[in-house]
Amino acid sequence: FGATITASITEYKPEGYKFEGTAPSMVIKVSGNVIDVIYVKDIFGYTINYYQDSKEEGNFLGKIEDTAEFGTTITASITEYKPAGYKFEGTAPSMVIKVSGNVIDVIYVKDIFGYTINYYQDSKSEENFLGKIENTAEFGATITASITEYKPEGYKFNGTAPSMVIKVSENVIDVIYVKDNFDYIINYYRDSKSEGNFLGKIEDTAEFGETITASTTEYKPAGYKFNGTAPSMVIKVSG
Repeated sequence: FGATITASITEYKPEGYKFEGTAPSMVIKVSGNVIDVIYVKDIFGYTINYYQDSKEEGNFLGKIEDTAEFGTTITASITEYKPAGYKFEGTAPSMVIKVSGNVIDVIYVKDIFGYTINYYQDSKSEENFLGKIENTAEFGATITASITEYKPEGYKFNGTAPSMVIKVSENVIDVIYVKDNFDYIINYYRDSKSEGNFLGKIEDTAEFGETITASTTEYKPAGYKFNGTAPSMVIKVSG
């Protein structure tokens, strides 16, 4: 009687719980000698790490460090530290707070974006539009345009095939074909077209679709004339 009893504040303590304050005590009386010890959930630290592409030191973007009550469900933000052109695939990861090992790793991967390759002849105008290719590619991918797609006969593309690196928006390449140059020959004869009557020839090049009119004085022998209108031709790919 009269002894002071101090309760243990570790006895029966569940994992993740704590006793707040000073251990309760009582002086023994004749009756009613009861102490109630109430444990409450403890607070523990947690970390959410953010990466791009893969979980490697060189791909680390940043982290969130905080605390939460034991048993609390923490859901990671899937927009924090997200680089342009990246996304998080799936559902936002979560964890239930434990005594230790409270870590979530969020890994962003490259997103997919649309691109367009437009084809024109002569110049970039609505009336010269030939067609287009629409597709998708991963952020950061290099797309090189085909320089044969929709190419009209007698046209070519000058230079190296254009390319672009896929961005979040405005992924467009314009391919403009221009008229190619082709060889032509003007042969001159007298009397008839035969090997023995061959006088000479002019060899040159001209742009596809151009009209070439033959000179009717070139190689003309004395005493000869050309009957009719000077002959002409429209430059084709061959023949």
